[in-house]
Amino acid sequence: MDYSDINGLSDSNSNDIEQEEHSSYLGLNLSWTLFSGGVRPARIREVDHVAAQVRHQIRQKVLAVQAEIAQAGVRAHQARAMYQRHQEALRITLKIRDHIEKSYRAGVTTLTRLNEAQRDLVQMAGRAIYSRINYQMALENLETASGRNLKQ
Repeated sequence: MDYSDINGLSDSNSNDIEQEEHSSYLGLNLSWTLFSGGVRPARIREVDHVAAQVRHQIRQKVLAVQAEIAQAGVRAHQARAMYQRHQEALRITLKIRDHIEKSYRAGVTTLTRLNEAQRDLVQMAGRAIYSRINYQMALENLETASGRNLKQ
């Protein structure tokens, strides 16, 4: 009968006890760095610094996006106000032109004055259209800045 254990103790199936063989071995290798020169704390500080940089960059990007949205909102508000003013001016110019046309038909004013009033009406209509286009572009820019125009 032979056996061996974890220590390598073995025995043969012999009747002689003195012939029992003992061969045990144990190996242990330990290594411990007593002084690393501060490498681990330096790496921890480096990782903390990189994380702080990333947080700062994220904050900067968020602030930049918020500022862009705010500016686009202000521009849209200003463009809307300009469009409303031009619409009101167009209504007034149309009334003036109609009044001058009635005066011309009554013989009170000259054809030159009617032509001037018509020219003013056409110019104001062009300005109103231009301000409406600017307003629509400002709204589109606001939607772009806020990400609302992205397709889902």
